[in-house]
Amino acid sequence: MNNRGSIIVAFIFVILISFIGISLLTFSHTHNKIAGARARKILSTGKILQDLVYYLHQCRERIFAENISASDQPETEIFNSDFFPDLNIDGTEIGNCIAYEETQRQTHKKVRIINLIEAASQRNNYGYRSAVNIDVLSGEIPVDEFPVLIEKKIDVPVETYLEEKKIKNKSDKKVVVEETGAKIDSPRFLSDAFQVPLPGELNWEVIREKLGLETVEAPIEDGIHLLLVDDRVDLIFIQGDVERIVFSAREDVQEILFIKEGTYYEISYRPGEYFFQCWDSGVPEYCLFKEVILVNGDAWSIEQGLETAFHGTAAIRLFVSHFAVITSNLESDNFGSGTNMVQFMLFNGGQGLPGHEGIESGIVIDAAGEETKIEAALISKGKITNHSDKLNLSGSLYAADVENLGEIEVTHAKAKVDMSPYFVSGNYRYISNFFIDFIEEVYDEK
Repeated sequence: MNNRGSIIVAFIFVILISFIGISLLTFSHTHNKIAGARARKILSTGKILQDLVYYLHQCRERIFAENISASDQPETEIFNSDFFPDLNIDGTEIGNCIAYEETQRQTHKKVRIINLIEAASQRNNYGYRSAVNIDVLSGEIPVDEFPVLIEKKIDVPVETYLEEKKIKNKSDKKVVVEETGAKIDSPRFLSDAFQVPLPGELNWEVIREKLGLETVEAPIEDGIHLLLVDDRVDLIFIQGDVERIVFSAREDVQEILFIKEGTYYEISYRPGEYFFQCWDSGVPEYCLFKEVILVNGDAWSIEQGLETAFHGTAAIRLFVSHFAVITSNLESDNFGSGTNMVQFMLFNGGQGLPGHEGIESGIVIDAAGEETKIEAALISKGKITNHSDKLNLSGSLYAADVENLGEIEVTHAKAKVDMSPYFVSGNYRYISNFFIDFIEEVYDEK
């Protein structure tokens, strides 16, 4: 009886082992089929993706090689089905579907070309889909739309000029070095700052009246003045040279220190809020500062006081009629974070203030150290000179010329405040953006 039981157990064990073996063989066969199908899919979709990326790269190279200024309607005359042809790349079919969106701005228009591209294989149902957006700007374009705009005629290719000047563009946008007929309208900016209807009417008598001083035609004596309108501080006006302007961000406030002829003048305010403190006890604290500072003279040292110069919500506009000298880093908490806006705009050129027509002006970066980090839109009707070993500029640069004694790297970011209609190019056309919105895998179940 025991022998019979042992035989039955052994027989069942053999059947079980055989069943497991057959199952393993079946599973292995199925697994191999799945693995093979997966490998074939990876190879097939990998080729489609590679062909699509190559096509996108070729399109981008062609786009940035186009002289769109020679076309009256580049949005449709250039960027159409002839420019984006349907192709067959060794079995990968690529098709395009193009649409246009137009937006009118204050001094220019933006046309977005949206191209939906599909790449599919003739051999199977796999494919990829991608959307490419191209922004074309036409008209008088604010100069901060360009990473670098140098209003100068050159006899060499732009790439050669940038290499000679040691200027590196760290953005996808193109650098422009040519005479566009730019309009750097300081007179209009100054008249608007003083709330004078016409730039030609801005004279010493009018400025005195706006600042609450005796209304005579004589120039204002050197000093610092506030333009108060109701519960606003519309601007700070500095007559004469200022030795230092120090920017500091502390918690929820922006601080600015002016040192003129050895005297300290300090303000503290919350950007965009009704909170303003200054050296003049007669100015009420419940005021909104419009963050406009005008220096009728030279600013010999523009610098950072604390770890950061600018509060994240600030939008400071500093005008210097003669020379503006930056002697340290000028950073906000956003520096290097990929933000597309900067808190500080520095521009110069004396035209527009009484008695300053034709006076030489410029911006000088003269900071010590191996690297200088500046977050700003720099605009000069004259020359921008860099003495720093390496200038890392997050923002934009406009000038009639650049003298670079070190290296300049520009990562493009626009100013928070709209520059039009004061600081714009001439009637110009510019490819502002080429970016891939998405690339995704698709599967046709047919």
